[in-house]
Amino acid sequence: MPTDFTDVRHITRDAYLRAGHFAADHPHMTVLEDVEHRAEHAQVWVVETAGRWRPR
Repeated sequence: MPTDFTDVRHITRDAYLRAGHFAADHPHMTVLEDVEHRAEHAQVWVVETAGRWRPR
């Protein structure tokens, strides 16, 4: 839901940074953080486990 996009943006960013895939200033981070654009063109999934959201 669009009301969740801010949370999804933070979850996605944190997951990629914690995993060491990209540095915070890597150009691809702006693509990953553009949840609105991704949701227009694909399904964006988030899984909730034990009351916490996790990107999927």
